[in-house]
Amino acid sequence: MLTTTRKFRILLLTLLTSLPSATALAQTVQGGSDADNPALMVVLVTFCSLVVGLLAYTARQMARLQ
Repeated sequence: MLTTTRKFRILLLTLLTSLPSATALAQTVQGGSDADNPALMVVLVTFCSLVVGLLAYTARQMARLQ
């Protein structure tokens, strides 16, 4: 169980550190300034879902401690 948690944390850290570059890659040269870029919206929705999921996971883990 401990190694699975460690691997999950490494994967999560890798994904979170690659997010700034992912937003730059999602924008095309021509549509980079468009606010309604679909690729950028996908990256942002994925990031927000990840953050909400991690918050829910943390809240569940903290509830188990009490």
